[in-house]
Amino acid sequence: MGFGRRAGWVLAFVSAASAHADLTLRHSFSFKFASFVPAEIQSQAGEQMKTALPEDVLLQIKGDRVFSSFGSLFTIADYGSNQITVLDPKTKQFATVPLNEYFDRIGTAQDIPPLPPDAQRALGGLSFDVQTRKTGQTSTIQGIRAEENVVMVTVNAPGLQGAPSSMRLEMQFWVAPVAEIRRTPALAELAAYVERARRAFDPAQMIQNTFAMVPGMGDSLRTALEALLQANSGVMLKVHTGVYIPALAQLMVASGRAPAGVDPNGPFAEFGMDLAEISSAPIEDSVFTVPADYQAAPFAQLIQRQVQASPLAPAITPPKPLR
Repeated sequence: MGFGRRAGWVLAFVSAASAHADLTLRHSFSFKFASFVPAEIQSQAGEQMKTALPEDVLLQIKGDRVFSSFGSLFTIADYGSNQITVLDPKTKQFATVPLNEYFDRIGTAQDIPPLPPDAQRALGGLSFDVQTRKTGQTSTIQGIRAEENVVMVTVNAPGLQGAPSSMRLEMQFWVAPVAEIRRTPALAELAAYVERARRAFDPAQMIQNTFAMVPGMGDSLRTALEALLQANSGVMLKVHTGVYIPALAQLMVASGRAPAGVDPNGPFAEFGMDLAEISSAPIEDSVFTVPADYQAAPFAQLIQRQVQASPLAPAITPPKPLR
């Protein structure tokens, strides 16, 4: 599954929605490279990104239960019974595990070979600097006023701090203020669930565990993640991230592999997440029920199949629950 997909599942799970009333949310995702990136790189990496991040995520919440579609696997989480069920609509199989073991089970299900010692040392020596600020700018998203927050994360290798070879992420978050949450019932439900999820899970710890195989990197990354999560502790409606790798961009321009007039200081890649739908319409209980024609399977088997899946796998229609 790799770091991208696992981190994506963490973010999708933690940013899910409501606790007391029915709520449906749909987020759309977008990804693009800068024009100076060669077409062959865009094609290969683009297909990998499609596997790691779907075009959209659907979340449906009714009381303690949450249905989520993220890529070709779906989940039904039940906070009341502390269980989460993973469904594979392609094979019509499912597996249920304790909710508080879910992310650990995902990690152990992946047969990821250890990194070579040189790679471990290089990654373990990375440092992260996080800066946050409120811009004062606002935007209206699905009829909701949101305030812009900017977070800049700079990644430095030993001896290269401040050098153009450093990589940085510039993230813009549009967060609903308290007044909008009070004004909008659906947002109030979303805020209630987000707070509940944060009490039940530590997203910084979960992402840190993803990098635990790299000695030292997890500890360094945790500090940056805690600062990032603290800066964006409200209800996020939209995210835009620019990835900047100045040295690589300048190398492509210098080698003549980039179009004329391209700014090498621009973003190497851009990622976006937008709130496409928010609704408090009633949701049928059957949405949170495993269809009768599904068969039980080992949890690890479902996860491993995702790891091995082709990036060109066709989109799958969600299973029709029993009425």
